[in-house]
Amino acid sequence: MSQTTMSIRVDSNLKQRFDVLCDEFGISNTSALTMFIKAVVRERRIFRT
Repeated sequence: MSQTTMSIRVDSNLKQRFDVLCDEFGISNTSALTMFIKAVVRERRIFRT
């Protein structure tokens, strides 16, 4: 499976908090974002209602 790079802009404080949380979960921020993207594609929505 080929891979590509995504570049996003996010508030630096939010990124730092996200990095800390991912570290607590024992995963990289790349893994966390990949899980999010896969869930959005699978469910075809962002939030459960």
